[in-house]
Amino acid sequence: MTKAVAYERVSYSDQKKGFSLETQRAAREEYAAKHDIEVVATFSGQESAFSVGRTGFERMVKFLEDNPDVRMMLVYKIDRSSRNMYDYGMLVDKLGISVVSVTEGIPDNSAGRLISDNLAAFSRFYSAQLSERTKDAMLTKAKRGIYPSYAPIGYINKDRNIAIDPVHGPLIAQLFQRYARTDDSLSDLVRWAEKRGLKSRYGNVMQKGSIHKLLQNPAYIGKIRWNGKIYNGTHESLISLSLFNDVQEKLQGRGAPKQTTHEFAYRGMVFCGVCGCQLTAEIKKGKYVYYHCTHNHGPCSLRPYTEDKLSELLGKTLEVLRLDEHDSGAFMSLVLKGNEDIERERLARKMQLKTEEKKILDRLDLLYDDRANGKISEARWQRMDREQTTRLFLVRQELEELSEERSFSQEDIKTVIELTQSLPEQYLRRNHQERATLLKLVCSNFTIDGENVVPVWREAFSGLAEWKACPAWLPGEDSNLQPFG
Repeated sequence: MTKAVAYERVSYSDQKKGFSLETQRAAREEYAAKHDIEVVATFSGQESAFSVGRTGFERMVKFLEDNPDVRMMLVYKIDRSSRNMYDYGMLVDKLGISVVSVTEGIPDNSAGRLISDNLAAFSRFYSAQLSERTKDAMLTKAKRGIYPSYAPIGYINKDRNIAIDPVHGPLIAQLFQRYARTDDSLSDLVRWAEKRGLKSRYGNVMQKGSIHKLLQNPAYIGKIRWNGKIYNGTHESLISLSLFNDVQEKLQGRGAPKQTTHEFAYRGMVFCGVCGCQLTAEIKKGKYVYYHCTHNHGPCSLRPYTEDKLSELLGKTLEVLRLDEHDSGAFMSLVLKGNEDIERERLARKMQLKTEEKKILDRLDLLYDDRANGKISEARWQRMDREQTTRLFLVRQELEELSEERSFSQEDIKTVIELTQSLPEQYLRRNHQERATLLKLVCSNFTIDGENVVPVWREAFSGLAEWKACPAWLPGEDSNLQPFG
């Protein structure tokens, strides 16, 4: 009889989809009985499978390390085990554990191993896609002039946008006026704000750094700064443009950074693999661009790179994302198969948010009645109304984003595959500035040591890169070449 452990995980959306712990246990017990498997220990938890180092998961890993005769783990579905490749790799590669899905009919051979690894990688890809879609939705709001996040101090979230806070808005306007029209320093403004009860969003006393950042926020003149760009907002301005400009001039007069005359394409993107400092750039002999370690941590052995050489090494990392014809087909099949689960999870989340929206609206009605009947003070009503209104804004924002989401179509996946296929060629046809822009689409930064370059992939591409780099993903010859279905 084969010995195995069982791992169970359930979330709110899982319960809505019928993946409760009771359902998982019933399916596992039936599978174990049919396949002569003895479950010697069961580990369960409600943590997110996307995070590394979950408590129940860690206990199971410790048990497997202490019991080398147990080399199998039963799960309801592959994505119940892990949505990050680190945990999955620890089970499969380090401990030699066979991860068996009791509901997906995956064969216990090398072909089944390939399918399991693909499913685990796709779970990581799906989680990353949700994050990317949320960011895209927030960018879309900013472009439409709708403030996409928590309201800055002096505003409140209201009607899916922001409106001037009747309590703190006037204080923020006075803050700008004092800094522009008097000799008050940032330290003076800290004391002024504390005396008037002007605090951060988290209720803390505002420090110099917070006030400095606040004074540079274009939201107060009806603009939205998002991802380094400025968009015209549809919300009401709190101060005039001339007052804002006066404040910026005063801030810049107190040590504004000097502007460089040459824009180095790859500066800020690459870190030294020897000492961890960033690489900086300089021009030699008036025309040759070299990148070298900043030596901020002392002497460093990393040699300088010409701009062409550095560009060549960075561009080679794009090859990792290529999929051959067989892998492209397998990847597309996995994504299309996951559409149904994605849609179920989206609908479950919408139901949860609709319930929360109704509860918040009911609370707001009760608060208004309590205020009208004198049961709570005006100040308390304003504070609680702000809290509930802010949460209502976030709930409705997420509902709107979920309404816009859709499953991955075959054309969507073809587009992704075609993009990864053509990236290396596109890179070679562009100048250094355009190459840097292309790299930033798929990577947040790089570490370099000699000829070795390690990219930090953006979320939408990290799952694919890890999937391809994982040794367990590569198919091997099956000793029992039988068809499976």
